[in-house]
Amino acid sequence: MKFRELSQTAWRALRANPKRSFLSMLGIIIGIASVMTIMALGEGIKVATYKNLDTTETGNQKTTISFMTNDPNGTRFGFNENDIINLQREFGDRLEQVRLGEIQAHVSAQAVVNDKALDLSIGLFEELAALDPLTVIAGARLTESMLTNETMDLMVSANFAKKHFKTPEQAINGAVSIGGHPYTIRGVFKATDNSDISLTADENLSGSDVIIGKPVYHSLHRSEGSNEVALIFKRGVKVSQVSKAVVKYLNKAGSQKQFGTYSYFDMGQLLEGIGTMISNITLFISAVAGISLFIAGIGVMNMMYISVSERTKEIGIRIAIGARQRDILRQFLLEAILLTLIGGLIGFGLGFGLASAISFLLQFQAIVTWQHFLLTVGISTAVGIIFGILPAKQAAKKNIIDILK
Repeated sequence: MKFRELSQTAWRALRANPKRSFLSMLGIIIGIASVMTIMALGEGIKVATYKNLDTTETGNQKTTISFMTNDPNGTRFGFNENDIINLQREFGDRLEQVRLGEIQAHVSAQAVVNDKALDLSIGLFEELAALDPLTVIAGARLTESMLTNETMDLMVSANFAKKHFKTPEQAINGAVSIGGHPYTIRGVFKATDNSDISLTADENLSGSDVIIGKPVYHSLHRSEGSNEVALIFKRGVKVSQVSKAVVKYLNKAGSQKQFGTYSYFDMGQLLEGIGTMISNITLFISAVAGISLFIAGIGVMNMMYISVSERTKEIGIRIAIGARQRDILRQFLLEAILLTLIGGLIGFGLGFGLASAISFLLQFQAIVTWQHFLLTVGISTAVGIIFGILPAKQAAKKNIIDILK
């Protein structure tokens, strides 16, 4: 018999008892849906992890190179604009962009107060709410306009005011020069009791000598340098290899090589480990869910044995008109495969929908690939062959004389 005729015969046989066929498919549907849901969510989590940890918004990979000074009390920046220019010249064919890192929430800088040079601990903030734990004892708090309009105003601690201006009141409207930029003192603060409760180290400004709005400080001082530089790589570049080459170059030719060391954290190795762990967990859970496919296969086998028993006369008639054993075997095997394949495709669609709904609630995107679809087809077909071959062989081995008896 031709494959087309076998397919039509198998389809008619399944439609002859739709309830029994559907109940036999149900295990396959549930099993495939479970496996696809887990795999789609696992792939989505892995991609989201890669994106959040090691890529820009456009999908390019990035690495941060850091400078560690030999002097723990030093205020020297590890990178300046010349370093950026040199890195772009040396590695421009592999780097999409090189930029100075963001200034941290707490920095140290050299300053001049009343013609006296000193080192300052500077606290930077981006929102006025960061000032809430502080009590103003002289002058006024910084305002929104002072934060966003780049007015060069700051607040100083009570200890700083007493040390350099004798009293907090005398410090108001005094000048503090930081990196050659003159700032005006608008207020004097002290920390309230328990002000550091529920605040992280970056949010706590109470230990700083002076506090300045981060946008203002960033606009004036970023060009002076930073202790971090961000490398944005072109697509297809080996990130770890290029990062090592950049660090090696900086330790030989960096502007501050004699005052410290340059290094980077190999995010690629971390991501590889995370990706492997997520994949292994996904496969393990999928394997557990896949146990239901074994149970479903037994149900398919049971249905096929019943079908062979009920269709003994049909088998006898086919043999009488010239059907060979392999034709009978192919017919019943194709019925089993068709049954599991249809169930698998329904389960695939159900799993995709369920994964999408769950990922929407968890705010990341489930990912279903062509490999997942091909895996569904392969697993469904394999279940049909494995659990359909014995009933098909039983049907093919029936003897017409025994049937007539």
